Amino acid sequence: MLRIVTRFPNLRILDLSFCSNITDLSLKIISEFASKYLFSLNIWGANDVTDAGILHVANKCHEIKTLTICDCTNITEDSIVQVIAKLKTTLRGLNLWGCTSIS
Repeated sequence: MLRIVTRFPNLRILDLSFCSNITDLSLKIISEFASKYLFSLNIWGANDVTDAGILHVANKCHEIKTLTICDCTNITEDSIVQVIAKLKTTLRGLNLWGCTSIS
């Protein structure tokens, strides 16, 4: 992941759906190196991602307009509430389909 985001620091859209091995560390790296322009992130099926990873994105990627975190079974309502609060001025789309830890 580090190699990708350092070569393309101006990424605007990043679709990692169904990519294996996406973790909280992956999202931390993305947040630190591609946060300036990133406005769409899709991590559909990233079952190793937890609330900590999503919060890295919310804390650093202030331009996020669409966030797709479907089928991410380790994401809870606690982090989603924080994501919405932190990105309330930019977030336009949030897809949580299949996140079984969210009630």
